[in-house]
Order: sequence, then structure tokens, then C-alpha cells
Amino acid sequence: MKKPLLLLLMISSAFMVTSCKKLKEATEQNVSITPNSVEFNIDPIATTNTVTTIGTINVNIDLNALVKQYAAGFGVNNIKSIKIKSFKIDLVNGSDASNNLANLESLSGEISATGKSSQAIVNLNSNPDVQATSITIPSSGDIELKDFVAGTSVKYTLKGKLRRATTKTLRAKITAEYAFVFSL
Repeated sequence: MKKPLLLLLMISSAFMVTSCKKLKEATEQNVSITPNSVEFNIDPIATTNTVTTIGTINVNIDLNALVKQYAAGFGVNNIKSIKIKSFKIDLVNGSDASNNLANLESLSGEISATGKSSQAIVNLNSNPDVQATSITIPSSGDIELKDFVAGTSVKYTLKGKLRRATTKTLRAKITAEYAFVFSL
């Protein structure tokens, strides 16, 4: 009698563990969230031999509103993870054949927030020398940003090395797309 009962108990336990794991996976949701784009100026830059700051952009983030808009049924407390998915720069106006994104040989971006050290989030080591008004900078890796974005504002700092100097101000906008993971 003890052996069949023990066998039944082992089978039931295995079923419960498997079911709990599936339930946990079913309660997680991956959501791409893209806050509104933010415009900024890229002032003329004469330096071509060193990396220089191209722009510093302060962004206010209403995390509650973003979660309500993109992930109904979840709240801020359900956020398990936030990572950068893509980071795009578009020139809005001011570009021409001599002043555009091809002037940049390389480009990187950092995020910072109150009480947090800056963290590299995107990096493009070799930008093509082809006239362009739009560029998407790849993510620097699997970097957790939940603590940065959880506040009310973040600061993006764009840095780059120019292959050719720019001679006029370029108006640009950045669009960041984040990968959120929610869990009940």
C-alpha cells in the first residue's frame, strides 16, 4: 500500500511543479513600449579627432501612463524588467549634403537618472559614410534599465567622433523603444 501511495504522491508533485512553471510563464508578458520622441539640437562641432558630446536630452517619463497605454491589466509594480530595444535619431531639419548623420564616424549613447551612475545603452562603432537623415543605433547589450526608467525623468547623453566637422545646427529627434517584461 505504501508503494502505490508514494508513486501517486511523486506523480502529483511532478505535475504540480510543471503546472506552476507553466502558470508563471503564462502570467509574464513581453511588451514593446515607445515613449514620445523628443527633439533636440545638434550644435555645430568642429572637433574631429576625439569623441565629443553631441547632445544631452532630458526626458520626463510618466511610467504609469505608459503602462496603462501599452499594457492594460498591469501596473508599475508588475514591471519585472526594462531593457533598451532600439534607439533612433532622425534629423528634423537643417541637414544638407555637408551636414547630416554621415558626418558621424561613430556614435554612442548613455542613460542616467537621479542617484544612478551613467550606463552605456547604445553603440555604433562604424557609421557608414553615406548621406543620411535617420540612424538606428544598436543596443549595447542586455542591460537592465528598470531602476533608471522607474523615476520621473532620465537623461540621454549622445557622444560621437566626427569624420567631418558640422557647420550648422541640426534639429533632431530621438525615439527610444524599450522591451518591458510584466509579471503578475
